[in-house]
Amino acid sequence: MNLCVAILSLLLVTPVSSVMAAPKCGPQNSFPLLRDKSPEALKSIEKEWARAYANRDTVSLNCIFADEFQIASLNDFEVHYKTEVLQWVANRTGSAELEQLQVKSRGAAAAVRGVYNVRRDGKLLSRFQFTDFFIYRVGRWQAVGRTISPLPVE
Repeated sequence: MNLCVAILSLLLVTPVSSVMAAPKCGPQNSFPLLRDKSPEALKSIEKEWARAYANRDTVSLNCIFADEFQIASLNDFEVHYKTEVLQWVANRTGSAELEQLQVKSRGAAAAVRGVYNVRRDGKLLSRFQFTDFFIYRVGRWQAVGRTISPLPVE
C-alpha cells in the first residue's frame, strides 16, 4: 500500500470546502467533551474522532483539530498539513478502531498513544501506532499533531 495513502487513511478530517464553511470552534460552540479539561476526557475525544471519521462528521472534526494540525510519518518522515489532508479525506471510506489508549498530560499539554486499525467491509486494511498531541487553549482541547508508524496487518 502506498505509504502516503496509508498515512492519510488515519486522518479524521473533512473536505476542505465543508471545513471552510464551518464556524471557528471556541468555548461557546465547541461540544462539551472538548471543554472537559481532565486528561481522561482525551480518551473520549479520541473515540469521538474515530466515530466522526466513520460518519464524516465535519462539525466534530473541525472542532477537534487545531488550524495548524499536521501528521508526520515516522516511517518516511513525510509531513501532511491540514489543508492537504482535508482534500484527501473527501474520498476515503472505512472505519477506525482504537486499541491500547494511554494518556500522559502535564498542565495544558497532553499526548495520547494507541493503535489505530482501519477497516473496510470488515477487512483490516492497515494498522498504525500513533501519538496525538493536544493543547488545552481557548477553553477546549485541540489536536495539534499526530505521529504515526505502520504496524503489520495480521
